[in-house]
Amino acid sequence: MTESRDEHSVTSWWREPGSGAYARVEREWRWLLPRVPADVHDAVTIRDRYLLGTTMRLRHMSGRAGDVYKLTQKVRPRFDDPSAIAITNVYLRPQEHALLSTLPAAELVKIRHRWHVAGVDVAVDELLDRWRGVIVAELEHEGDALMPALPEAVEVTFDGRFTGGALAGAPDGEVAGLHEVARSLVKP
Repeated sequence: MTESRDEHSVTSWWREPGSGAYARVEREWRWLLPRVPADVHDAVTIRDRYLLGTTMRLRHMSGRAGDVYKLTQKVRPRFDDPSAIAITNVYLRPQEHALLSTLPAAELVKIRHRWHVAGVDVAVDELLDRWRGVIVAELEHEGDALMPALPEAVEVTFDGRFTGGALAGAPDGEVAGLHEVARSLVKP
């Protein structure tokens, strides 16, 4: 007996990275700030490890509420909006995070603050280590939302040099140059 092949049943389980029921589209705006605003709150320390050769980021967040561990995949979907990213998160146990932390990665450490400004809550990342002094603000939004005006901020949404993955993976020889670019864009 010859079994017919139902194309739908073969492909119903298959998904492109960044698609399917567990992926969501994230749109965000990014700005550089000259300093951490005085009225921020809810600080957490974030250690991001961008796994080399992948689209995945391993994150450890630590704050007053405790520790959170997660593995995130970020993939640019096939949209016309370059600010859109398909994101899938998996929350991990500490042992799982520790095991995945043994994989080669580029690291970025930051203190994330919440800043209520212009009627919205903005994440303000105070970068540490070799990026100390660079302050990046981020706001997730719906595609049709209006960008708020942040005081003293310079928008860098479409400047790929200031994404977390690009900063983490920047060669040491480029760090001073990017610090200079950041200083030239925002005047304290």
